[in-house]
Amino acid sequence: MTAIELFYKSVIRPPIFWLTRNDPERAHEFGLRALERLQESSRLSSLARRFLLYDHGMLSTTAFSLHFSHPFGLAAGYDKYGRVYHPGVPLCGWGFCEVGGITALEQDGNPREKGSPRIRRSLEYEAMWNWLGLNNPGAIKAAAAMHAHPFPNPPIRVGVNISKSHNTAPDDAPKDYAFTASKLWAYADFIVIQWTCPNDPGMKVLKRHDHQLAIAQKAQEMNVLCARSVKSNPKPMGIKISADDTDEEIADTIDVCRKTGMRFIVAVNSTRKRGQCQGWGIPHHGGVTGKPLEQDANRIVRMLYGALRNSGIHIIGVGGIRNGATLYDRILNGANVCEGFTAWPFEGPDFVKRCLEDLVERLQSDNFTTVDQAVGKAL
Repeated sequence: MTAIELFYKSVIRPPIFWLTRNDPERAHEFGLRALERLQESSRLSSLARRFLLYDHGMLSTTAFSLHFSHPFGLAAGYDKYGRVYHPGVPLCGWGFCEVGGITALEQDGNPREKGSPRIRRSLEYEAMWNWLGLNNPGAIKAAAAMHAHPFPNPPIRVGVNISKSHNTAPDDAPKDYAFTASKLWAYADFIVIQWTCPNDPGMKVLKRHDHQLAIAQKAQEMNVLCARSVKSNPKPMGIKISADDTDEEIADTIDVCRKTGMRFIVAVNSTRKRGQCQGWGIPHHGGVTGKPLEQDANRIVRMLYGALRNSGIHIIGVGGIRNGATLYDRILNGANVCEGFTAWPFEGPDFVKRCLEDLVERLQSDNFTTVDQAVGKAL
C-alpha cells in the first residue's frame, strides 16, 4: 500500500463516505470540485504531476488509429459537463477519457426523490448503483464548455459519449444522435454512440437491429460531413454495448459496426443483473457498476475479440477494473485499451498510477515488451 493510498483510505475516505452515506451523489460532486481546485492551483498541479503520473515505454499503444500514452482511461459518466477533463483528469494519471454521455437536449435525469438517492455505493461489493438517467447539459452547452478548454494538459485523447434525448421518439433518434455528434465533433478525438443506458427505460427499443443501423449510418454521415467541412479525416466512431446484451444482440451490433465503418466497440455498460450482489438490497431498476461486472465484461470481451480479430475493429474494455491484475486480465482477454471509473473513489488519487505500475510488472513477468503484445493472449 502506497503512502497516498494509506492516507486516503484511513483519513480522507471515511469521513467523506460517512457524510454522504445517504446520498453518494454528493461525494461525486465533492470529487469534481476537488479536481476543479486541482486545475486552478499551480502548486497542486505540480504535486499531481510529481506523484500521480506514470510513464513507461511499454505502455504506449495505438488503437483505432489513435496513439495513447498508456491503455487506461476514464469511462463516461464521471465528467458529464466538461468540467475536469482539462486538466484535472489527466493530472490524475488517466491516459484518455470520455466526456458525457451527452444528449441533444439538456436534461436533469431521473427526479430526485426524498429518501431515495440516485446513487448508492458498497465497499463490500466494490460497486455502485445509479439511477441518474443521463443528466447532462445538452449538446450546445457541452460544446461551449469544451470550446473553452479544447486541449487538456497534460495532453490525453478525449472522446465524447453521445446518447438519445429522453423525449426523442425512436424513429427520430438518428437525427438526434447526428445533431449531438455535429456539435461536439470538433472537440473529440473519438466518438462513442451509446444506446444501452439502463437508467433510461425508453432506450430499450433502440436495441432493434434496424434502429441501430439507422443511428450508426446517420452518425457516420455527419462524421464525414464534419470532416469534409474542415478538410480532415472522419473521427474514429464506435458503439457501447451492455453487459446484459444477449449473444444475438452482440452479433447484431457487430454487424452494424461492419456495415457502417465503426472502428471500435466499448464493452460494457452497467448491468441490471443482481446475481453478484444479492445481499446489497438495491432497487431492481438502475444499473450496477464495479466488481459485479467483471465476469460478464471479460466474457463479452473474449467473445468480441474472437469475432473481430484482424477486422480492424478494436475493443475498449470497461467494467470491474479495479487494480493492475484486472486491467491486465482485460487486455489478455482482447481489449486494446481499457477504462475505469467506479474503483477510483474507492481507491484514491494514485489509483491509476498503481494500476499501471502493476501492469508493467505483469507484462515484464510474462516476457512481453509492449502492451500490444499481450492483447488477446489469454485466448
